[in-house]
Amino acid sequence: MKNFLTVVGGISIILLIFYSIFFWDYHVSKYLFKQYCEEEGRVGVFIYEKVALPNEYFIPFPKDKDPRYLPRMFVIADNVMIRESILKKDFTINIKKKNIVSKIGPVYSYTTTVVRRLDGKVISKAVSLGNKKGWVIRYLSKAFPSSGIECPNRVDKNGISLPNYDHSDVVNQAFFKNKDEN
Repeated sequence: MKNFLTVVGGISIILLIFYSIFFWDYHVSKYLFKQYCEEEGRVGVFIYEKVALPNEYFIPFPKDKDPRYLPRMFVIADNVMIRESILKKDFTINIKKKNIVSKIGPVYSYTTTVVRRLDGKVISKAVSLGNKKGWVIRYLSKAFPSSGIECPNRVDKNGISLPNYDHSDVVNQAFFKNKDEN
């Protein structure tokens, strides 16, 4: 019985060492990621200026398409969309630029910005974070591609994740239709 306990103790220590070597960054990255996500002002949608656009920037919803499949970023109000081609003449939309926040994990910051071409001013931006959860998880993600988490994590009424929700709002919350025009 004493030999059995010695063997079980030895195996437990070996497993603990193995786990510590291969999964330490998983736990550290989860802790760092949680801290970054809870830091006020780090993630979300930031609207610095709301811009009124004239009528030529807008089109009605295409009648032959289901509204659920229209690009959410350019949907402003019921039955109205921004014409992407006209908007991009006056504004630059930089979608999900990736920057590393922490090499442990690694943890990335994804930033989408809308910049007015005339003066280079940032009108709005959306920032989200992504955690790849350690090198072993990243290696295994080739076999299991759904690894990694993002914040803020928005879900729809059915509980389905909406990972680009904030990045879509960076446009449709920054612009509105000028009511003074006919």
